[in-house]
Amino acid sequence: LTQYTGNCARPGGGLFVLEKPGQSMDCRSVTTGKLPVGSYQFADVSYDGRRILFSYSSVDRTPPNREVHLDKHFHLYEIQSDGTGLRQLTSGPYDDFAGRYLPDGRIVFVSTRRGGFHRCGQGPCPVHTLALCEADGSNPRIISYHETHEWDPAVLGDGRLIYTRWDYVDRNAVFYQQLWTVRPDGTDVRIFYGYNTFNPVGIGEAQAVPGSHRVMATAAAHHAMTAGSVILVDVRRGVDGPGPIERLTPDALFPESEMPVIRGDGRPIWHNPVGVISPPPAMEDHRRWPGACYKSPWPISETYFLAAYSFDRLIGEPDPCPANMFGLYWVDRFGNKELLYRDLNISSLWPVPLRPRPRPPVIPSQVAAGNASSSGSSGQAGGVVCCPPSRAEGTTSGGRFPISFSDAPSDPQARGNDPAELAHLAARREGVFFLQDVYRSWPALPAGVKISRLRVVQVLPKSTWHINQPTVGLPNASPGRQVLGTVPVESDGSALFCAPAGLPLAFQALDELDQAVQTMRSITYLQPGEVVSCVGCHEPRDRAPEAASARMPLALRREPSRIQPGPDGSKPFSYPLLV
Repeated sequence: LTQYTGNCARPGGGLFVLEKPGQSMDCRSVTTGKLPVGSYQFADVSYDGRRILFSYSSVDRTPPNREVHLDKHFHLYEIQSDGTGLRQLTSGPYDDFAGRYLPDGRIVFVSTRRGGFHRCGQGPCPVHTLALCEADGSNPRIISYHETHEWDPAVLGDGRLIYTRWDYVDRNAVFYQQLWTVRPDGTDVRIFYGYNTFNPVGIGEAQAVPGSHRVMATAAAHHAMTAGSVILVDVRRGVDGPGPIERLTPDALFPESEMPVIRGDGRPIWHNPVGVISPPPAMEDHRRWPGACYKSPWPISETYFLAAYSFDRLIGEPDPCPANMFGLYWVDRFGNKELLYRDLNISSLWPVPLRPRPRPPVIPSQVAAGNASSSGSSGQAGGVVCCPPSRAEGTTSGGRFPISFSDAPSDPQARGNDPAELAHLAARREGVFFLQDVYRSWPALPAGVKISRLRVVQVLPKSTWHINQPTVGLPNASPGRQVLGTVPVESDGSALFCAPAGLPLAFQALDELDQAVQTMRSITYLQPGEVVSCVGCHEPRDRAPEAASARMPLALRREPSRIQPGPDGSKPFSYPLLV
């Protein structure tokens, strides 16, 4: 988690160009003499091949004895490929890294500006999520309100972003660092692959493969830096389990899920979905994960790719990996590797071809003009915000929904085409959720159950450094929450309601006694003015909604519901007051 933050950075390195890769290891420094001694990471080349985006933190010593540099932070920088025109793009007491050029010229990156800390660790480990800024670094703002960490954004061929999101609300913390997608404006966030996949436990560094619908990525560990085995993911073959995965480097197993973790007493243990078991007796015991590993793959095609490769084993947290662990290689799916560059003193990482490349299409923003997330650290991620209490049936004063329902199609996103009306909704920092049928569920709801309401819950950011300080629930590292209230579900299972934008939200399906029948073990969020629709409650993604000619859902025949506030003591949730 701290592999990309300035407080744990160690000095050395820079940006270098291999002029004749495969023929000579002679390289040209792009940054030598232009910045103080520091740490560099993540190179991205502009679509015209002329500029390089990277992250840098000034640091002149390695933190001793697991201490940290609390005053050190990574920021985004840009330089021309010939070494001229260096400029700093972001600043402030935040870590900004993993920058990517967007097709429209802006920059998406990962930032700690959201605020809050890691739920299940020790020491200062600030949460970092997706952020956006203009081409010159101005107007930096978060676009993701997820409650914990995100990594490695990249642009897909259709203009969407793919990234890694850690998603462990009421779930095991180890297994759920998988792939998600979102539009560059922060709307339409959804799982891409692996929501219920336990092997690998994490997938990072995803990149679109040129000319292919597949994605190349690193199958990685949870308790280590992002490194492991290179894979292809094909979601046409499914969105969970082993079927969509093709292993390009079978010489490297999936760390932590296919190899044991060796703890301090020397005994190996294995993580699995139902607990902890011992490995087979024949498994050779090594400290942490034995064997070689790969990192930062860059696809040339489905057959060939650039990657960093290490003969050394991957060391798990909190211990550092060797400083000179990785070299750069040309790799193919047939098991061949050709060394391109290796420095005996420092690792070489993040290889990127220095050449022009096709620019994906620009996806128009769905966020009303002037209502993007505010710049700064929090973007209201920790605020206590909710829709006003609902008014009497049939009244709309102050609560007007900006989309006409007369002769409306079944998808509310298709109706949201009036910028002025959407701006009215966005000005209140709200959006709208539409659920077509709560009974279209996976796993199936109990037979005969009647869902009467949805409970809307906000997951709160952790404001302290250490795990379970304070303790907020029986499970380890539980997040704090507050109940914003409930909204009605119609007799046909549909629901339509306003909700606050900019907050991590989860839902519970309640029966007629207000007992929770199903709980969402994830979060979602809205951008100001966004309209989000779903077919069901955890419904299989490979199934289409009912035909457009079917009867219009009852919820679409009325104005959106307002959230009915919960009882005293539910904001935030309090056992002494409620129980």
